[in-house]
Amino acid sequence: MKILNGIAWGFAFSILFGALLVPVSFAAKGSGEKCYTKVNIWYEKPEKILTTNYHKGAMLSVGSPVEILKRKNNEIQFRDLKTGTGFQLVQVKKYMNIAPDELFARYFSKDSVLEGAGYARLTQMEKENIRVGSLAVGMSREAAIMAYGYPPTHRTPTLEAASWTYWKSRFVDFQIQFDDKGKVAFIEKSDGG
Repeated sequence: MKILNGIAWGFAFSILFGALLVPVSFAAKGSGEKCYTKVNIWYEKPEKILTTNYHKGAMLSVGSPVEILKRKNNEIQFRDLKTGTGFQLVQVKKYMNIAPDELFARYFSKDSVLEGAGYARLTQMEKENIRVGSLAVGMSREAAIMAYGYPPTHRTPTLEAASWTYWKSRFVDFQIQFDDKGKVAFIEKSDGG
């Protein structure tokens, strides 16, 4: 009996210790959490949106109120509170190799970015391009991210880089170049997609 009791306590301890190894900030986020999108999110199928960030199909607008339904490892399930549409964001680590908490923080926030001081500082041109999901010469890095999302890390490992690579589709990519003030100076025209 003592052996069984010891095994049970050992099992319970290992479960408790294992739970503590999960990053607290990620584990603490449960379902039902209300957030807002921080970037425009493109999708062809709402049930599988890849973090490779292809710019095809429909767009869920920046500042959209959402409910987080489930977060686990490389997936975030959420629902648009305006339309009721369910979405699943799937991290493709080969192309977007960041921690789960960072991935979540790139796509969602507790407060709408459209009501923050950062958005208020943007020019009218930047706000219009964010609204329609396009890039334009003269946009800041922050506005480019809101408008087009984050570029995949395998080709743009740092956001301080002078050029970022985005994808229109699986086979068509293009680059944007920044000047020394952090403004878009050049947008490469893609031949397809």
